[in-house]
Amino acid sequence: MPKFSLKTLLVLTTIVALVVTLAVTQRELADKSSQLESYRNEMRYLSISDANKINAISIPGFGRKSWRWRIHLPKDRQFRLRLAFDDIPMNGLPENVPDKMFCDLPPGESLLSVSLVKENGEWGVGLYSETEGRQNFDFVAEASGKNTAWLDKRGGVSKKVAGSSSTLARPAKAPYILLSYRDALSPKPGETQTNPEPTDGVLVWIQESK
Repeated sequence: MPKFSLKTLLVLTTIVALVVTLAVTQRELADKSSQLESYRNEMRYLSISDANKINAISIPGFGRKSWRWRIHLPKDRQFRLRLAFDDIPMNGLPENVPDKMFCDLPPGESLLSVSLVKENGEWGVGLYSETEGRQNFDFVAEASGKNTAWLDKRGGVSKKVAGSSSTLARPAKAPYILLSYRDALSPKPGETQTNPEPTDGVLVWIQESK
């Protein structure tokens, strides 16, 4: 049986105590980090895990047809906010999108608002962006010539909102869909089903400029 001196035993005891303390501390830090992330999500703070990706978290809008996001765009790159009304697929982008349907977005963090508004009997999409209190743009994209009658229905729509539960990060090279708001099928009164085929709707996404 090996014999240890009192000094050796004290050193070993100290090492074991330090290892146990470190393990407990790491577990406590992990728990606190998880709690902090949960609090940030509850308070709708933008948590940027990778500054080279597009990051967004939704925050409460100002009405049933209004959405807002805190977004972060990578620096030294150019991005646009794109918009489409016709033939919105269940997933992904429409096949044909007019090149003129866009507005430039600044890099870094900003606030973005999208709302469906009806003025003089015509529907449009209100777009607003600001960075540190400085307005980037504020206008309504008209949907004249588009089928917007479905927007007057009660219910009967399907929607997807990016960052609705927590900050959502996506590669900067890929289109980042913020909002998909589509006309849905209503096989029976009170029933709503997602239309698997391209249909009328509003699609808003961020895309890197070519």
